[in-house]
Amino acid sequence: MSEQLDGALETERLGQALLSSGGKPRYEDLRRYCLQCRLNMLRPGRPLYHLGTLLIDQYFHSLPNKEAWEILEEVFLAALECGEHAKAQEYLAKMIKKFGSSSARVSRLNGMLLEAKGQFISALEIYNSLLEKDETDSFSMKRKIAIFIGEGKYKAAVSLLNEYLGVFSTDNEAWGELSHLYLRMNMFENAAYCYEELILSDPQNYHYYTKYAEIKYTQGGLENLQTALNYFSSSIELCQENNLTAFYGLILAVDAITARNPNCVILHEGTPVAEWAKAEIKKKYEKAPKDIQEVVFASLEVLETSTLPKSKAPAKVEEKKVIELKKGILPKQKPKKK
Repeated sequence: MSEQLDGALETERLGQALLSSGGKPRYEDLRRYCLQCRLNMLRPGRPLYHLGTLLIDQYFHSLPNKEAWEILEEVFLAALECGEHAKAQEYLAKMIKKFGSSSARVSRLNGMLLEAKGQFISALEIYNSLLEKDETDSFSMKRKIAIFIGEGKYKAAVSLLNEYLGVFSTDNEAWGELSHLYLRMNMFENAAYCYEELILSDPQNYHYYTKYAEIKYTQGGLENLQTALNYFSSSIELCQENNLTAFYGLILAVDAITARNPNCVILHEGTPVAEWAKAEIKKKYEKAPKDIQEVVFASLEVLETSTLPKSKAPAKVEEKKVIELKKGILPKQKPKKK
């Protein structure tokens, strides 16, 4: 991960240096920049478009054959992102001349250009044609899903995503997108199920625990709130450094549970969990600028009082239920696969 980040930063610095040099960039530098973008899986929009077009338009025939077409494809995609449809059309014509219009790869790029121009029906025709030849063409299926989402046809997108996941069940990105669509449609149970699948596939990814907890918290009800508490806690147990969302979620979950059940006290090493979480948040902002500290500390003060109405005191006084969290935060719970 660190090597990839270093490579990305180096590529960004090279691009900035070439753009700010004022003179005409050298062939070697342009080539190195475009190759680094491809190697590090970067497509920095306008910089790649500007420097890539210089390389393609002036030195295309100087590039090694395979490398030339790979760079041309990257710059074509950068042109789409920048809305430079005329230049993208020019580069597509080059690829059609070289590989023919029947090439599946060229057809996909043509579909993307049509999408960028807003010609969704024509783009769908291309993707449908490709899927007739190969039902497992994941790229074309994803492009169809993207079109349905762009047009607001969420039911069609969900249907196709479920079909896609029936074939490519290990695509975590697709599970996340499906959950996002279900949330847009207020289908919280289905959205939660997607994150159950993600947690099963990658139980060390704390983001999945946090997202699952957020969904259960949104669903409400004591059982869902207790589940949210468990998963916010598990997320923090996996990662405490950059996980403020889970800390805030933990505070809100505890607050919601105790609002419904005033006789419940949830402790961590003898300290109320909410107080412990607030103290941890404050620690993380100890070295932050004063104006940011003021905003954070003010938000924590707001959380001192419940956002939910307190339950009426029971007619019969019950003994307080104390839950002591001794190890870590809370025991992790793995969801049952449905």
